[in-house]
Amino acid sequence: MRGLCPTVPAYRDIQGDCGHQGLSPELRHSTPWRGLPPEAQSPPDKTRGRCAIRAMGRCKMLSKIWVRGLTTAAIVLSLAAGAAADDRTFSKDVGPANAGCDAQAKGSAGWQACVGAARAEMSDDELFYAGYWLAKNGRYGEALAYLNLSRNRDARVLTYIGFATRKQGDVDKALPLYAEALAIDPNFVVARAYLGEAYLTKNEPARAKAELAEIAARCGTTCSAYVDLDRHIAAFETAKG
Repeated sequence: MRGLCPTVPAYRDIQGDCGHQGLSPELRHSTPWRGLPPEAQSPPDKTRGRCAIRAMGRCKMLSKIWVRGLTTAAIVLSLAAGAAADDRTFSKDVGPANAGCDAQAKGSAGWQACVGAARAEMSDDELFYAGYWLAKNGRYGEALAYLNLSRNRDARVLTYIGFATRKQGDVDKALPLYAEALAIDPNFVVARAYLGEAYLTKNEPARAKAELAEIAARCGTTCSAYVDLDRHIAAFETAKG
């Protein structure tokens, strides 16, 4: 509490109690009262001494309340920041953007009208954009209608075909799609994270942990793909008891 009391916002009320009357030498030099303004340090008398003791008691109380308030505020801000960080952390991949359609909520009727029906003349970027966001919104069959039209079946396209296929319940069909994606790009950790989830679905945690280790070797233990798969493995093990 050294030098804290004069900085407490309510200190002016303490000054008001004493009418700027002075403190005894002992109180004047005590830790909470160092740094008081000169007008609060005039020669003491009994009235001033009693007032100073009263004021010092109030100052200690106000200081504790003030510090406690600052501590509580810091905890709240920390939790809010942590929640925001978690939200970012558990997104494995950065979704594709479309300047013309992003103003609409993904999967909404307006967004769907903007995207249009799946058709062969759409570009690969347009097909992936629609397929990705439909898959992320749980509309797996519709997502596949777009993704399967892609001419360039790169690692990312194959991964999300695998994702939508697995989410429809066909894990065995999804596994070779993830494998094909990783054959194209072994460092595509998003595919490894989804492959790990597929292994958990098949009750093969050892293989999921092997993919977790592969992810760690490529992007460390703080990247989103690692954190998310690690979370799924932990949930699997908790459920198994």
